[in-house]
Amino acid sequence: MDQAELTAELMKHRRAFQEFADGKPRWVMKADDIPWPSEAVLKAEVDLDTDQEKAVRELQRRWHPDRFMNKYRSRVCGKEAEEGVSAKVTDVAAFINKLKMEAQS
Repeated sequence: MDQAELTAELMKHRRAFQEFADGKPRWVMKADDIPWPSEAVLKAEVDLDTDQEKAVRELQRRWHPDRFMNKYRSRVCGKEAEEGVSAKVTDVAAFINKLKMEAQS
């Protein structure tokens, strides 16, 4: 993926996540209904920021499993869906922690 495609993908994800965070759609039925960032998008969020450590901290706040579940749990229907969302956000957080380690080296 070249730089222009990556930037376009990043902007597309930012818009989708903002709509989700703003409550559109209001209800989430399962993990697949959430606009999850790809690893490429997460990496671009960090790489394109002049302050990479700050970018990583922002991603960690947004995708921290406990914070995320506390904020959006009410929009998830059912225990099975909640477990799927929790597992996915944990995977995203783990990748962000990997980016943090790379940024520090």
